[in-house]
Amino acid sequence: MSGGGPQTVTGSGNNVAQVHGDNNHVTITVGGAELHLRKLHTRPGTLEYLRDLLLPETRATRLVARAGDLADLAAWRDGRRHIAVRCLTGRAGAGKTRLAIEACAAAEDAGWEAAFVQSAELARFHATSNLVHWPVSRSTLIVIDYAATSATVLKDWFATIAPRRDDAHEHKLRILLLERHADAGHGWWADLAALDSFSRDCAGYLLEGERPHDLGSIVDPEDRRALLANAMTLAAQLLEIPPRAPPSAGANTAFDAKLAGPHIENEPLYLMLAAIHAARHGAPEALVLGLDVLVDGIVAEERARLTRLANAHGFTDQGAQLRHMAACVTLQNGCAADGIVPLIADEMARCGFPPVKRPREIAALLADYLPAPNGALDSLRPDLIGEAFMVREFVGDPCDAAQAIVLRAHARAPIGTVDTLIRAARDLAHGSASHPAVLWLGGVAEASGDFGELMRIADGLPENTLALREFAAAIQGTIAQVVRRAAEADPETFEAPLARALSILGVRLSDLGRREDALAAAREAVD
Repeated sequence: MSGGGPQTVTGSGNNVAQVHGDNNHVTITVGGAELHLRKLHTRPGTLEYLRDLLLPETRATRLVARAGDLADLAAWRDGRRHIAVRCLTGRAGAGKTRLAIEACAAAEDAGWEAAFVQSAELARFHATSNLVHWPVSRSTLIVIDYAATSATVLKDWFATIAPRRDDAHEHKLRILLLERHADAGHGWWADLAALDSFSRDCAGYLLEGERPHDLGSIVDPEDRRALLANAMTLAAQLLEIPPRAPPSAGANTAFDAKLAGPHIENEPLYLMLAAIHAARHGAPEALVLGLDVLVDGIVAEERARLTRLANAHGFTDQGAQLRHMAACVTLQNGCAADGIVPLIADEMARCGFPPVKRPREIAALLADYLPAPNGALDSLRPDLIGEAFMVREFVGDPCDAAQAIVLRAHARAPIGTVDTLIRAARDLAHGSASHPAVLWLGGVAEASGDFGELMRIADGLPENTLALREFAAAIQGTIAQVVRRAAEADPETFEAPLARALSILGVRLSDLGRREDALAAAREAVD
């Protein structure tokens, strides 16, 4: 059913799918409960601003170098199992979301229902409905981005549907998880895939034999050149300047060598960011620049855009208030409709912003800038741009200490805030324990008494430098203290988690060469 407003269904036990607005929003109703899905592959690909070029749902550029990945996903989709799960990993900008969007389009062409579900929506639906009954009326592909955020819900859901994995059924369910990192040894994926029972009633049974699939960089230099050329043409159109093209193969040997280099920056997002710079200054100059510089260029564009928006609506602060609110929403990984006005009112009061506009008026401006379904606000995307924008605003924020802003966001949206900080630490810190995102994450860990949250922080931190390994060990020590206190009050429930926390602490301390401390933690774990 589509268009014409909500449809009425009579009878009991119905499973209903409704499509709303330009075929980009699906509601599946099961026993009276509704799950709202986002059909990103059917969104209009309108380009108005440079940042639009970078958003995967606009599908602005031709997909290159992913034919094999798409074929692999199609084979997985059409496999014999009734229910199957796959996890796709990759760094920021590797193209995970774009590949998943293309997989949804291919699935729909094959007669499937296919869409994304946000983590907050999955959690809401899980709290109100029995996921075992969904879906049953049509073969369905569900994509879950930021899968680690939903790990607890996924574990319950997968355990519920695992016994039906190999059922003979006309309709199939495929669940595609997207995440930056998934380790088979520890962290969210290891916990999800663990065979923690001798029956089929566990998530690990559903994931048996499945391993995370890493989406690598674009390898072929000619694929890189094709993407760069495509994006340069589109960027020139947005900038209303004459189009440029990258040098053809063999015309500039230094450029060819740079383009063929084995660098992480040759992932799709980097090439598209480089194309925006190259549209103005030429491709050879663009590829000399690092990712951080190119990201800063788009952040500057967005800051200027918000300044223009503020000036046009009577603000006298050159956009400072709108930028602050957009950064707060991004830090929380978006904001539900009923939380927008309270967020704005709280930040206005705490920061002393002049009441040029009422919170509802500011909310309306942000809704145009960061639109999301159901009246919610999206974070500033792509993630890499939003993270850099957020850090830029809070580090230079004159109204308050940055850590206080972060702790307020954490109080409003703990899961979204922690996950944004973890991503920012991975994407921006470059191994520095003194990077703002890492320091803010440490402040949240110090203030937190939640065992699950602390474990997510410890598991999510990159550990590619000695400084970050020491930081992770300090957080693991905090986890052990929190669980130790809980075990003193309730030994039966918390002794096993304490032993695990101490064991992990021992491993981290051993990696740092602190043998005596590691041995002490191991002995306490055994005791």
